[in-house]
Amino acid sequence: MVIKSLAPDKWHKSGTNLMGILMDWKRALDDKNLNYWVDLVLDDDNDNWYKCSVRWNGCIHFWRAYNDPFNHVDRKKDDIDYIHICELDEFIEILTKLRDTAKKYFASHDRTWPD
Repeated sequence: MVIKSLAPDKWHKSGTNLMGILMDWKRALDDKNLNYWVDLVLDDDNDNWYKCSVRWNGCIHFWRAYNDPFNHVDRKKDDIDYIHICELDEFIEILTKLRDTAKKYFASHDRTWPD
């Protein structure tokens, strides 16, 4: 099972994110949620920076590691962002409008949004 998603084209080192290319999500090897949830990881994310559990009704648990990836031995437990969303399409729309508004604002102040 492969799902397309936007993801960084270069993995963040020292907190740097560069948005860009499409990457594939795949089922996590340790996925035990067969009927109601599916655990997904980014296909090309060998360092393991992102994890997501998706429920059949569209709710998600989304985790993002920062400073050190999930598989890093000395990673601090506090170095994780977590969000639970049940209206994923609505949340994507909200974030898209947020981005568009910010782009418009910064363009009016001679600032260029990164590609």
